[in-house]
Amino acid sequence: MRADEVTDPLPELSADQIDEIRRGVRNAAAASHTELARVCAGYCEHFNISYQTIRKLADVPLPNYLDIGSTTRARQPVQPPTSSLTAEQTAALLDAYRDTFLTSKPTAAARECIEAFALQFEVPTAAIREVLATDERANRQQYGALREAGKRQRAAAAEKEQQQRAEAKRRAAEEAQRKKQLKDMPKGMRVEDYVSRATHCPVCARDFGTNRIPPHGKPHACRGSGRLGATLCSIHQARRENDKSRRASGSRSVRTVGGGLPGLGHRA
Repeated sequence: MRADEVTDPLPELSADQIDEIRRGVRNAAAASHTELARVCAGYCEHFNISYQTIRKLADVPLPNYLDIGSTTRARQPVQPPTSSLTAEQTAALLDAYRDTFLTSKPTAAARECIEAFALQFEVPTAAIREVLATDERANRQQYGALREAGKRQRAAAAEKEQQQRAEAKRRAAEEAQRKKQLKDMPKGMRVEDYVSRATHCPVCARDFGTNRIPPHGKPHACRGSGRLGATLCSIHQARRENDKSRRASGSRSVRTVGGGLPGLGHRA
């Protein structure tokens, strides 16, 4: 008689006994089919219950191939599970298993795949592993190519992630530098207006009043100008510092030609 044919009512068991059965069955089911059969047989004999009763009490799915109907039959050898899979089941298993080689964590993905199909097909994990091992031995080149493809895919993903982090870091640094350069901008003034106040570069004589540099553009630096390779914002900074110095010392104003750096133009 099969386990799913047993219709005996639930026995009188205490809450502690039910909890003990559930905990023991849960641990045994996670270990192996042999351990599950041994534990269920022990509970059938100890509590005088059937395997169908254990299935009703358990909080995890149990297979129906354990044919334990009474304490007398529990002492008999437990029938081993069937490990044969249909052609459709085998094809689905192999397709899912091969896909695990292309995941970010192939070992963990393969383990989850084996456990999921063992539970779905109600066969032990050992039977699933045997099917997979047989297929790998028969198709060594195919599995070798899958492993190499997975390595390349993971390397490309890691490189892309590294580039994205570097790009984000670069943008954050540029934004911080821009905010630092514009920290002395008069309150209420727009960035466009602040940039438009610059005129000629003191080295290359480029007229920033005509050819404005966008707020997010690259800093202007003259090639070969050395320490005078001034950026647009450094011109403003030098002019402000010079104005502060003149006010502190009480010296007269020094004007420059075309708004260049103080000291590089002609005195008024």
